[in-house]
Amino acid sequence: YDKYFPLVEFAVERQLKKNKDDYWLQATKLELAILKDDIAQASTTVADALTCDPDEWSKNSTKQNLEKLYKKKVSLKGESEMNWLKEIIESF
Repeated sequence: YDKYFPLVEFAVERQLKKNKDDYWLQATKLELAILKDDIAQASTTVADALTCDPDEWSKNSTKQNLEKLYKKKVSLKGESEMNWLKEIIESF
């Protein structure tokens, strides 16, 4: 996981330079920010993702992924530490 994380981040950033309006790239960037607990990046990226005007099924798919991440992070850190993520999920 740790070995490949920077490579995936680099690939996503590189693709976003070509097409910043790609919802799936933005959603992936959001999930990566959440995985590393980067609240500022996650907050910015959620706005960027929703600006892409995704289909409802796309937003639901992302929301389901974020809910899985939320459950795992709550089990590790506690619910009070993850309020920021809950707010992001509610925006979908």
